[in-house]
Amino acid sequence: MRTPSSIVSLSSSLSHSLFLPQVASAKNSLAYNCLGEAIWPSASACVVYSKQSHSQKFFTSHTAEICCVSVSKDGRLVASGEKGNRPVVRIWDAQTCVSIAVLGPFHRQAVACVAWSHDAKSVVSVGADVEHSVAVWHSSSGQWDDAARTAYAPGDHQPVYFCEFLDPAEWGAGCIPSSSTSSSSGGPKTGQGGVPKHPGYALATGGVDHVKFWCQEGRSLTPERGLWGAEGKVQPLLCAASCGDKLFTGAVSGHVYVWRGRKCERVIRAHEALVTSLWASPAGIVSGGGDGFVKLYSPTLEHLRSYGVTEAPAPPLLRAIKGVCGGVNPDGTQITKVLVSTESAECYELARGSGSWTMLVEGHYSPPSEGASGELWGLAPHPTKEDIFATSGDDGTVRVWSISQGRLLRKVQLDAPSRCITWSPTGRRLLVGLGGSSRGLRQKKDGAFVLLDADTLDVLYEGRDSRHWLHDAKYSPDGNTFVVASQDQKLYIYDGNQNVLRAKCDKHNDAVTSVDFSDDGAFLQSDADDYEHLYYSTSDGAFFKLPSQLKNVKWHTWTCKMGWPVQGCWPKVLTGKRLDEALQAAAEEGRTSMKSIAPEPTSVHRNHEGGLLAVGYQDGRCQIVRYPCLNKSAEPCVFRGHTADVPRLRFTCDDKHVISVGQGDRSIMVWKVNRK
Repeated sequence: MRTPSSIVSLSSSLSHSLFLPQVASAKNSLAYNCLGEAIWPSASACVVYSKQSHSQKFFTSHTAEICCVSVSKDGRLVASGEKGNRPVVRIWDAQTCVSIAVLGPFHRQAVACVAWSHDAKSVVSVGADVEHSVAVWHSSSGQWDDAARTAYAPGDHQPVYFCEFLDPAEWGAGCIPSSSTSSSSGGPKTGQGGVPKHPGYALATGGVDHVKFWCQEGRSLTPERGLWGAEGKVQPLLCAASCGDKLFTGAVSGHVYVWRGRKCERVIRAHEALVTSLWASPAGIVSGGGDGFVKLYSPTLEHLRSYGVTEAPAPPLLRAIKGVCGGVNPDGTQITKVLVSTESAECYELARGSGSWTMLVEGHYSPPSEGASGELWGLAPHPTKEDIFATSGDDGTVRVWSISQGRLLRKVQLDAPSRCITWSPTGRRLLVGLGGSSRGLRQKKDGAFVLLDADTLDVLYEGRDSRHWLHDAKYSPDGNTFVVASQDQKLYIYDGNQNVLRAKCDKHNDAVTSVDFSDDGAFLQSDADDYEHLYYSTSDGAFFKLPSQLKNVKWHTWTCKMGWPVQGCWPKVLTGKRLDEALQAAAEEGRTSMKSIAPEPTSVHRNHEGGLLAVGYQDGRCQIVRYPCLNKSAEPCVFRGHTADVPRLRFTCDDKHVISVGQGDRSIMVWKVNRK
């Protein structure tokens, strides 16, 4: 007997975020704060992770995907930039995650990269607009409550991958020999005795086939292109780090270019594949490459030691390094540890002395076949253990997680992507539906399903009757039947004991997206992409033409977006003056699609007690409302963290947590439901 739950005094808080930055969305976004805690972005949140206590704190003021993060030299402040038509840069405290200032909006499309000055009083940001605009922001007090944009200029017509402030003591006025430059703004200034005096370089930017050194005089920013000389070959530069009077840049050829002034002074072969990340301090230089190696150098670029990520006790699925950040001892004279992220979304802490690798966190990733657009769909909490849940994604991995431990328990790599997963009622088996591609590519196992042993993740059985990828899978309450919903507009009903096809339901006119069993396992309800909600018998797949025939049926789960009990979670229909006002407000904010004006629900789940409904939307918003939800004006408990579609969110079996997955951001977020 289900009893109503009160939504009065209901709140939610982010408990865990299981995600690592990907090369396409948050490159080189690993850092340490002044306490030695690791910082990385997760969808629209930033995670501050303490290895000592294995706990996470969150900065959640962003409303769009975070694509770049930079921490000040003293580890006290963080600047994070986001995607969006009118993105902003947010300044926040690296220890407490308290917001301090908002810079902008100024750029368009996204903030491609950000960097701090040495005194933490200035920030440079580069946009992803056509001109890749460069903006310098300054706080005279250093507290950032008086922040202002002091200069800006077009960057370059080619993509810009990095920006870096230069040490004013080594690159400032009078430090750059005038013979090594030729001013692009009317010639050099003249110092005492008529000797030309160069204004110095404040910062550097670079990317595809270019590097630029910028002079800042008042509100004016003037670029001077780097001179490659005989040593260098013009090519894309992916990363940079400055130390003293040198700027180090990493190239796609695997070389590190050393710049003094705007001349390329030296080139060294650092990696056998592209150099993806650089970090530098007076204690030394760290580089990471696509060959899976992390290398340490002295400040004079003398090679000290190499570390292979495949030597880790739990090696990554893809070995390419995507980000590195060094940690130094208290007096700053020696590098003692390195934070490392990989292409397959693992994050390690490398101990310099012993060479040991410690896994901090890992997550789903985008496989090479999908470029940067791989997605995460599959989610299933354990039916009897409130601490356990499983996920599956386009990377072909099935992963089992612990909420209390905040980590991965076990995983298996399948030979096909997966977008749906469910447990058997006893929790002894996992049913995984295969297929799916964000790029619309056909996969060799589209429509197949596998049964896994839940303890070992060994494959027990594999079957296939559909030739199109599977959206959803469910077991009946008694475990004697299971069903899969396919892109081919059909439901396939199987005998749960012999794993043979019992019936096929083909009345839908579009891809079937979700399905539920009744309490007695005798009936099915299903949704399709064309907003159609249908009913079937599980014994023979017979279609019920009159929904009223099942009006008194109790449903074991409710994950269908259509239906009488969930009508209130849909947005109000905007017409006439209201529609014009919404379109005008959206245009002022740079939002142009109906998806951003009136986002539709992408996933729903009724809690096990039966009084609450969790809903995920196209804009990444999640909310909890009373079930049944009949009124569109019902006041919800709203929580945000994802950047776009939420394909699955589920209550745990004790209803104390809600787990959500982001389709495009591939993040897994665990929300604690607080009832006061």
